[in-house]
Amino acid sequence: MKRWFIGIGSVILLALTAVAATILYVGSTDDIVRVADTFKPAEDWQLAAEQVEPPRIVCMSVCPYLIRSWVVPETIAPADVRRFIGDEAMVPDEREAACFEKSKERAGEGCRVDGIRGDYEYRILVARLAGQPRLNLYVQEDGFVGG
Repeated sequence: MKRWFIGIGSVILLALTAVAATILYVGSTDDIVRVADTFKPAEDWQLAAEQVEPPRIVCMSVCPYLIRSWVVPETIAPADVRRFIGDEAMVPDEREAACFEKSKERAGEGCRVDGIRGDYEYRILVARLAGQPRLNLYVQEDGFVGG
């Protein structure tokens, strides 16, 4: 009888250890940071914020992801975004071109470019926050760009 209790106790302890390891597992951010580093901001852009969420087995939302935000000059042109992405062949449509070259009066508007790099999707948003033009880069595994 005593062996039976020890056996059941051991099984329960192993199960709890496996559950804890699954919940607490945190993977490396090296891969997603490497992808984000392939985007090249201009020298006069100032990095304003960065947030990196590592891969986990159990996520409260989506992981891994990386967000970087830069304060940019007064206007940002489609050519600036093409250089940032590193795709000189990308030709934005007229709506995007007009949006990127927006004036101060259009502070509520933003522009968006979505794409895929390696195993990751990215989204670039250009908008004004508190009167300052910003470019935001979001990088995440498949599944968020479509929304």
